Amino acid sequence: MPRMKIDWSTIKHFTAEEWGEGVENVDGRLVSALDWFRNVYGRPVIIHQAWASSGHKEGSYHYS
Repeated sequence: MPRMKIDWSTIKHFTAEEWGEGVENVDGRLVSALDWFRNVYGRPVIIHQAWASSGHKEGSYHYS
């Protein structure tokens, strides 16, 4: 399934900058779903990193 481009004008609770480097690799459906969830949940949802080209950050449990 091809990745859907993100239309930031329709996103209420997030900005592209919050998603960090590589945001263009994130499927727009995920951003839309999290925006919907944030609206229903009524509390902030924090995005730590949207995309990691290396797979995981240094010191990640995945490297243990």
